[in-house]
Amino acid sequence: MMITKLPEREFQIGIKEIVKGVKAKQIDFVVLADNTPEKIAEKVKNSGVKHDIFDGDGAALGTAIGKPFAITAVGFKCVKK
Repeated sequence: MMITKLPEREFQIGIKEIVKGVKAKQIDFVVLADNTPEKIAEKVKNSGVKHDIFDGDGAALGTAIGKPFAITAVGFKCVKK
C-alpha cells in the first residue's frame, strides 16, 4: 500500500537505528521511500514490524518529515499509553 500522509508522532531515521528500535520494541511502524534499495526493504519486511511504502522517493520522504535531505526509511516510535 502506498501512503501519502505520515503519522504525526516521534520518529527515527537511519536504518541501523530503526532496526535497533524495532528489536527493542520502541518502533512499531516503518515507512520506506518508494526507491528504497531491496536489501534494506527486505531487512524491514523480515523484522515483522508494520510497514508501508511512501508515495515518493527518498527526497520527497525527507521533505515530508521536514529534512533537507533524502531519507530511505522513517521509523515511528510506539505511542506510550
